[in-house]
Amino acid sequence: MPPASRGFDWRLPAVDGVSVSREETARGLRVTFSGREPEDCEVLAQLVPVSEKRQYELGFLYRTRGIATGQGLGWRITDARRGTALGEAAGAASEEDAEGRLTFATPAECRLVRLALRYHRSPGTTRMEGFLILRTVAVRPAQLPIDGSRVRK
Repeated sequence: MPPASRGFDWRLPAVDGVSVSREETARGLRVTFSGREPEDCEVLAQLVPVSEKRQYELGFLYRTRGIATGQGLGWRITDARRGTALGEAAGAASEEDAEGRLTFATPAECRLVRLALRYHRSPGTTRMEGFLILRTVAVRPAQLPIDGSRVRK
């Protein structure tokens, strides 16, 4: 099903030069950058319920084409109530399926985090042209393996 952009589903902000669609053949969410996107934008966001004072891990399975490591694509996790950054990771690039991870800790009274995929053009680079396919995305307590069995798409 396509993202509903409400509740705990992915929110897809309208961003010039960026399109989001379902990847049918290998199942996933495709984010395509035309080279005309803003220099700083958020392309996906999702609210995730958590427990306070715990260590978590964001794990994701992805593939890219036409996007180089360090071009400015990455994840940002914030406390949804306070807006405080809890974790950030620059995105890597891989033309084959690859797994990425980011650990973060929730502060006291944090019950909801905001997970966002952002693009910020790195100095000295041109705007991105290419696509990212997210196959699975999961947030779990850090001690559990990420196997894609409870995927948030």
